[in-house]
Amino acid sequence: FEVRDLGKDAPTDSFVSAAKEMGADILGASSLMTTTVDVQKEVVNALRDASIEAPLLIGGAAVTEEWAKEIGAHYSSDANNATVMAKQLIGKGG
Repeated sequence: FEVRDLGKDAPTDSFVSAAKEMGADILGASSLMTTTVDVQKEVVNALRDASIEAPLLIGGAAVTEEWAKEIGAHYSSDANNATVMAKQLIGKGG
């Protein structure tokens, strides 16, 4: 994988910009605190509005599988599983 870290508290539009610039196959977002999970929903909406079809894989201490389903993202419970899921989502094994 080629990874671009957008950093802590990345603005929603930075996901759209990076996805377009890199031609991203997949995107990821983590939330450590419950006060930040709503940004994941904003990212999903921004990607959809920009017609970016790359899947968004989310996780982090504050994230649940139910939340991911609710906002239309994919969920991973930990980093090891995220790698497997990312490969599956982009069709490169897993």
